[in-house]
Amino acid sequence: MNRSELAELSTRLAQLADALGGRAPSAAGMLVWLDALGECRLPDILDVLRDWPKSHAKMPLPAEVLKLAREMLTSRTEAVADGYAKTARAPFSPAEFKGDPNCAEYRAFRAFYAQHIRRSKPAPKAWAERLRDREAAGEQLNHAQSEAWRRALRAPRKVDAQETDGEREDRAERDAIQSEMA
Repeated sequence: MNRSELAELSTRLAQLADALGGRAPSAAGMLVWLDALGECRLPDILDVLRDWPKSHAKMPLPAEVLKLAREMLTSRTEAVADGYAKTARAPFSPAEFKGDPNCAEYRAFRAFYAQHIRRSKPAPKAWAERLRDREAAGEQLNHAQSEAWRRALRAPRKVDAQETDGEREDRAERDAIQSEMA
């Protein structure tokens, strides 16, 4: 709802106030109604207000109208979703999807498909081999890259020159435990 529709809402609320013996909202009060009901469509709000005297004896509050308008929106959305679900569950006939194998579109698709099937696919660990080759060529990789390609290709770890015997033993033990887990 927007400001241009406020006059129509104000008229309907004045009619309700007259019918229910209440007081119509002032201009400032109508701005509060606009803020509260801004997310709703005017036809939904008017539907709620049209049905209001059938079940209530006093003037509505914006929160009550908002709650009922949201319920209407929810039920309408569910009805549309149910309609889509029912059409999706309609009986399926493979014959209606079967095309002519001699049509140009089908032949073009088959040629495209065959061309892409024949393409060679990269090895799953090609990235690791590229990193290994870069390191072998003398490029300095960061520690994570070096460890990643070694793990992927199951290559021994690069031994740090400053590693002590105790650290080497600990590393060997960790590697043994990790290999058992893998």
